[in-house]
This record gives sequence, C-alpha cells and structure tokens, in this order.
Amino acid sequence: MFVLLPTLANLMWNRRDKETWEEYQQLPAYQKDFFWNFKVGPYWLRIPKPHELGVMAGGVTRAIDRITGDKRAMEGWWGSMASGAMPLNTPVESTGPLKPMLELYFNKDSFQGREIVPAWEKDLKLELRKGTEHASGAGQGIASAINKTGLEVDPRQVDYLLQNLGGLGQITTDVTRRPLGEAAVRATGYVSGTPGASARDVQWVFDWARRNGHMNAQFIRDMTALRKVALDAKTAAERDSANAQLRQAATYLRDALEQSQ
Repeated sequence: MFVLLPTLANLMWNRRDKETWEEYQQLPAYQKDFFWNFKVGPYWLRIPKPHELGVMAGGVTRAIDRITGDKRAMEGWWGSMASGAMPLNTPVESTGPLKPMLELYFNKDSFQGREIVPAWEKDLKLELRKGTEHASGAGQGIASAINKTGLEVDPRQVDYLLQNLGGLGQITTDVTRRPLGEAAVRATGYVSGTPGASARDVQWVFDWARRNGHMNAQFIRDMTALRKVALDAKTAAERDSANAQLRQAATYLRDALEQSQ
C-alpha cells in the first residue's frame, strides 16, 4: 500500500491536463517503471521507487492506462519486471568495470535501451556525422585530442563514458552543454527534461525503420531534422516545443505504420 498510494497519486497528478498526460505517456519505459515522475514546470521530477515493488505497482497504473484507452500502456513493462527481478539489470552488468566499453562496442546503452550513436550515423565517417556537434563541450574537446593521435572517437561516445563516472561526469557534460542553472538542476539525477528522441513512439518508429530497411526513407529524414531542431534550440521553451513536434510526428507515423501492417 505504501507503494501503491504514491503511484496512484502520481497518476492523478499527471492526468491533470491533456498535454501533461500525453507527455507522461511518452516517457521511456525505464523512467516510468523505476521512478515516480511528476511534471513540475518545464521538468520531470524523478523520485526513485522501491525496486521490485515499485515496478509491480507501476504495472497497476499501466493496466489502468490500458483500460482508459492507451493501447500501448503495457509496452516495456515486462522488460522492467524481468530487470527488477534479476540481481543484475542486464547480462552486460556482470562484466563490472568493462560494461561501458562493451556497450560502446555494441553501441547500446543497456539501461536506457537506446543507441549511443544513432543508427543513421554510426556507419558514416566521423567527419560526416552531423550529430557530433550536439555532444558536450567536454566530449568534443576530449574526442578532438584523441583523434589527433590517429584514432577515431565520436564525441558522444566520450559523453557516454563521462556520464558513467557518476555525478562528476554528469556535471562535466551538462555544464559544457547547457546553461549553468539547468545543468545544476539536471546534475542531481532527480530531474529530466521533456522526452524527445527517447520518447516511446520516437524510439518505436526508428526501431521499425531499422528492422525493415527504411533508415533512408523521407519520414526518417524528416524526424531526424526535427530532432536536430530540438538539439539546436537556444532556450528550454524552444527545445520543449521542438520535442513536442517530434513526439506528435512519431505518434502519427506509428499509427499509420501499424495500420498498414
């Protein structure tokens, strides 16, 4: 009960208006299952749940969401349940300090379930990867120094390694990417921004395109362009607006693709 009550309170809080509710539905599965998420101003306040019990209680809210019309509400929950029940979240965690290097090799952040370097860029020459300009200043500086030795390192790979160092690494990447105030807020680990590229339907569309050989399709190029607008945004308001457009486009595309199957 001590887990279920705050879980239901979380659900009621985020259903207070249509915009907040739609944004909540798009949060990545791990974030909904392992945290209580409250929209406060432009940010999502993330409060860690008790591990297994929290995920189980999250299943109740997902079931309620499903009953009230969200046909994708249970998406990703079984994976969270399996992760919560295991001593290690993923097999790669058994490798200990080698985990970040293995994830770089496979280009996969196993916790967030996303690629470190996007699929549409990972096979390009480094100089053709336009997304590198959105890496943190620290990532770009370290990668530039390494690349002068003849190696080829993507700045986003450096960012990933820095963030695996914990709070100090997170602060280093955030301070050199975002305004100081926003970086300080995010560095706590209890705050995240509005979902963009990590949103449920955005990830689904990119995964579908990759599995079906459509990564060069026009709709993927259009979504990549929207993602770039969000990354290039100068203010939080501009970034949130661009991320909202990206999520809406992804949901529309997903509906169309699922109906065509």
